[in-house]
Amino acid sequence: MHYRRTTPSVKSSQLPPITNNGPGGRNFSILNPANIISLLRIPLAFAVAAVYPNSFWAAVFLLLAALSDWIDGVVARRMKLENPLGAILDPACDKIFVAILLIFFYATNVIDTTFLVIFFLRDLYLLAGFLVLGVMVLFDFRRLHLEYKARVSGKVVTIVQFCSLFAIVSQLPYSWWLAYLLVGASVVSMIDYTRHALKQLRKK
Repeated sequence: MHYRRTTPSVKSSQLPPITNNGPGGRNFSILNPANIISLLRIPLAFAVAAVYPNSFWAAVFLLLAALSDWIDGVVARRMKLENPLGAILDPACDKIFVAILLIFFYATNVIDTTFLVIFFLRDLYLLAGFLVLGVMVLFDFRRLHLEYKARVSGKVVTIVQFCSLFAIVSQLPYSWWLAYLLVGASVVSMIDYTRHALKQLRKK
């Protein structure tokens, strides 16, 4: 006697939904609300450049960009959208925003070479550090647990950078104390990031 093997049918409504979630159920999509707010800083940089030297509208767009840097973090925490992608995207958008405006102001002779170097001092150092860490990760897969996210010292530097840009777009007399403050904050930030990276590399 032959028996036919049957497989129980499963309704489509009983299947689990397909999501883009990563480990822990967190959303890794680049198009989540927090990341979209971060990405808005890039067109806002072009908006500042487009309206300059209109001090009022340039300052408005700059303040909107600064506000977005705070809002994206709030949205990510409240909607539980925090993930490694967002941790990298947020500071990356900050750097792209600042870079676009600095290149514009330098090309239009609003700032000189010294001011440009001061602005990029920390970012050039961190870029070199990330390249070194990237090579280490590439050749040593045990290093894949390294954290790539903004630290408090980095946020302080970003705030000082935004304040300096606000002084420029508002056509306020340039105060050298802002440059000195930026250099000091950048040095502290470089030491902080270096110590943090070395601490992680020592982990087994």
